[in-house]
Amino acid sequence: MIRSKKNRRFNRSHVLDVKLSARHRREVRTRWLTTGLGVAIGVVAVMALVWRGGVWFLEEYVYRNPAFAIKAIEVRTDGVIASTEILRWGGGREG
Repeated sequence: MIRSKKNRRFNRSHVLDVKLSARHRREVRTRWLTTGLGVAIGVVAVMALVWRGGVWFLEEYVYRNPAFAIKAIEVRTDGVIASTEILRWGGGREG
């Protein structure tokens, strides 16, 4: 009978299962928490910037744009409702 000359060290895939120390686990947890909070704060900051940028864009280029300004409103009525009443309902005023 011939024995194979294997080195048993190469056959060991799992030798020892050691639990992490409490300090190392705390460090890992703290790193995950810090990363999560950083990502959450970053997402909120980006969303706030996009929101405020959208509000600024609408104010500057839509609501205050003279190209979109109403120059004149012509109100016609068949006589049942007065034209001043229609203007009052619509919130229109001169100027």
